[in-house]
Amino acid sequence: KDAVIHYNWRMVTPGGNLKWIEMWSKSIPFANRTADMVTMIDITERMRAEEALRGSEEKFSTLFHASPVYIAFTALDGGCFLDVNHAFTEVTGYQRNEVLGRTPVEIGLWFDPEERVKAIKLAQRHGGFHEEEVKFRRKNGEPLFGLWSAEKIELGGKTCLISVLVDVTERRRTEEVLRKSKEKLARSRKMEAMGLMAGGVAHDLNNILSGIVS
Repeated sequence: KDAVIHYNWRMVTPGGNLKWIEMWSKSIPFANRTADMVTMIDITERMRAEEALRGSEEKFSTLFHASPVYIAFTALDGGCFLDVNHAFTEVTGYQRNEVLGRTPVEIGLWFDPEERVKAIKLAQRHGGFHEEEVKFRRKNGEPLFGLWSAEKIELGGKTCLISVLVDVTERRRTEEVLRKSKEKLARSRKMEAMGLMAGGVAHDLNNILSGIVS
């Protein structure tokens, strides 16, 4: 009889509208009898907001895990991974359970850890950055070139960094092949020009010598 009963329930108004009610009830002595003191608060708007938030979180979770682009949450202070999506595991070769609670430096993701220090200072100073070119190391040791964008956010009272990485490794390889092809073509043209020039000189010299001999 000393307990306070507390629960939420739904009611329908005379106009047919649905409302959420939060109620507290406690038995108390009143006028020589035992009575129930009841307090009710209309929490309809709060419940709608919570439902909308749950919906947003579900949509974000679906987008996060289904995104074809590498996305990761890391603690700004310390840098340990808080969560990564499926694309992260596909791009880096690391499984989710291999990275959570560890830092990118600990797993050897960075070729040059000092580059991460510079990026974190940039995020702290400006709140984030956009398409910084970085070089990572995949789990199998192969290089990973990417365009890294990040924003500083608050999650659960903790300052975090949400990172998005676009893999441009194949583009870099294509550019490198194209650069080498251009250099090879330039060398070929240079040799061809030198050959033509040498042939012209030899022809002119032959004409001069023929004139002298005759």
